Amino acid sequence: MDHDALEKGRDFEKQTASFLGAKLVPGSGNQWHAKLDVGKAGGLLASLKWSRRDPIPRLSTLMRETSDAITAPGGVGLETIGAVILGAPGKRSTITLYLDDFARVVEEDLKLTTQSKVDAKLARARTPVLFRDLEN
Repeated sequence: MDHDALEKGRDFEKQTASFLGAKLVPGSGNQWHAKLDVGKAGGLLASLKWSRRDPIPRLSTLMRETSDAITAPGGVGLETIGAVILGAPGKRSTITLYLDDFARVVEEDLKLTTQSKVDAKLARARTPVLFRDLEN
């Protein structure tokens, strides 16, 4: 058994929990009642996996392409957050973000989608005139 790898895995779990402001699940990985590694029911509950090698090379390539589209010369720049969204027939789609970007989305309550003009007008129409922002 590679004790160095176990230690690095435990360090990864501690660092990730600290970064997320979450707690490690006591007994995770070796107790039937300990669900996943970090978080709590009703909030974020995450399974953490550390590896010396790239665990998903294709995903890493896609994330690098996304990152380059933002930060490379000619990229969109700004405060853009890159993500890879994977889908397959009959399966729920998954989204992958870098951990610091995920934290930013949550902390800053970033809106990742935009409303169509029609939806914006309908939402405004549902708001009583007295409560509408006068500047709009």
